[in-house]
Amino acid sequence: MPLNHSSEFAELTDQQYTVLGKAVVEWANIEQLLSVLLGRLLATPDFLARTFTDPLAAFRLQKAIQEAVEIHRLRYGERVITGALLDNVLRINHSVTALRGMRNKIAHFCWCRQSDDSLFGTSFAGGIPTPKSERENVAVITLSELVDFHQRAFALVEELIALTEKLPKVDEELLHVRRHEAHRNWAAVVINSSTPPTLKEMQCLSLSRCTSSPGVPTRPGSCRTIKRRSSSIDSTKSRVQPYSSRPGSLEVSGTEASP
Repeated sequence: MPLNHSSEFAELTDQQYTVLGKAVVEWANIEQLLSVLLGRLLATPDFLARTFTDPLAAFRLQKAIQEAVEIHRLRYGERVITGALLDNVLRINHSVTALRGMRNKIAHFCWCRQSDDSLFGTSFAGGIPTPKSERENVAVITLSELVDFHQRAFALVEELIALTEKLPKVDEELLHVRRHEAHRNWAAVVINSSTPPTLKEMQCLSLSRCTSSPGVPTRPGSCRTIKRRSSSIDSTKSRVQPYSSRPGSLEVSGTEASP
C-alpha cells in the first residue's frame, strides 16, 4: 500500500504537497530547456530537434550536451560558439547533475508524512537490504531541503533561458528557402561540359553548394560550376545535355537528369 494512504497521520500536509509540486514543475522546465540547449549546439531548429531529444532522459541529454561541447572545441575550434559560452554550458550542466539525485528521489519514491517538517520516502526496492541499498532506496527530506531544491532549480531555469538565447538559433524558414532554391536550380541545369553531370555534382546542386550565386563559396576542385538557365546565356557556349538516349534517364521539369 502507498505510504501516504496507510494512515490519516501519514498523509502529507498541504505545505508538503506544495513544495513537492514546485520541485517537480521546475525540473520539468530544466529538462525542456536542456533539449533546446542540445538542439542549438547541434545547429538544428528547435522543433525538429525534438525528434531526437524527446526520448532522452535527463542524464542522456547531459551526456550529449557534453559531447557536443567537446566537438565545438576540438573540431570547430570554438568558431561557431565562443569558448566562454561553452564554459557556461558545462558549468550549468554540472549544476543540473548536482540536483538530479534529489530530483530522482522526489519523482520516484513513495512519500509519507514523518512530521510536519519532514517526509519519509522509499523506492520499495527488492533484494537483501545492505547499508548501501538503504542509502540509495530510503530517504528523509525536510521542508527546508525541498524549499532549497526548488529555489536552486528555479534559478537554474533562469540561467538556462538566458544561455539558450545567446546560442545560435537555426530558423525553420531557412529550410523552406533552401528547399525552394534547390528546386529552382534543379529545374534548369546548365553544365559547361560535354559530359552528363555526375552524382556528386547533382548533390552539390541540391545543397546549393556549387551555384554561381553571389556569396556562396565554391571550393576549387570540389565540383564543376553549375549555373542557372538564363536568357543571357550564349547557346553556343552552354547547352542542356540531352539524356533521353541514355537508358533509365529521368526527366525533371522539362530537362532530363541522370538518376
